[in-house]
Amino acid sequence: LNRELQKLYSGKEMDLPSVWSVQSAVHSGLYGAVFDLTCSFYQILIAESCRGFFAFKDQHGNYWAPKVLQMGYVVSPEIMHIVTSLLCIFAAEESGDKCHNLVYIDGILAVAEQENHVEDFRRALAKIAE
Repeated sequence: LNRELQKLYSGKEMDLPSVWSVQSAVHSGLYGAVFDLTCSFYQILIAESCRGFFAFKDQHGNYWAPKVLQMGYVVSPEIMHIVTSLLCIFAAEESGDKCHNLVYIDGILAVAEQENHVEDFRRALAKIAE
């Protein structure tokens, strides 16, 4: 199954930050914070119509179709990165888009010129989490 899912995503790359982009972001502001989404993979619900893509049989022949995203699938990091990127975009818009943000799978680095801008971003993330 993982090989089949990998074929669906072959040639597509995540927009992951590089060492240079992180260095540039850190130097772009005086204040920063790192946010790590808690238990993030297990909070992503899989639509019932898509569960077959993630289904598997165990060594006893039992059929399993998870209801939430599991960490061990080949495409799980890509899916989590996309979800985190969307959360980051919503939080940035909600907080006035005053931080430079980098996303890495389920982590966000936020850097800004003023401490209250980072705090506004944190509050926007918390509001979305509710």
